[in-house]
Amino acid sequence: MMLQPQSLSTDETRSSRICAITQVLGTDMRKHFDILSRFQAAFKVNSATSLETAKPKDSLGRSLNWDEVKAEDQTLVHQMVLKCADIGHLAADYRTHRQWSLKLEEEFFRQGDKERELGLPISPLMDRNQTGGMTKSQ
Repeated sequence: MMLQPQSLSTDETRSSRICAITQVLGTDMRKHFDILSRFQAAFKVNSATSLETAKPKDSLGRSLNWDEVKAEDQTLVHQMVLKCADIGHLAADYRTHRQWSLKLEEEFFRQGDKERELGLPISPLMDRNQTGGMTKSQ
């Protein structure tokens, strides 16, 4: 049974949960190019359009005001924001990037440890007993 925060209705709790799950699944690199191409298609902005105008439109004349953006396109924006946060350390200086990569690798290894403990197949790059690992493969 899922606990429901006092301030959210059942529908709001369900919607928030679906949103969180969708965002986390959106960080799966196997879905990266699909999400990226759908985002680009949904938000292709005409070069003559200014995002600073009161009612900006994309190249197909669709509104870019957030309240008028379709729910599935809002989901794409959320996924892209989380993707940027997820892989943004790549743009950092080498020392910072390496620290984050090692932390990520340890997170992967902990997942592999849990998969091993549960008798599940260990996901790629998640097995600390294999030579290489994520930081060696990058």
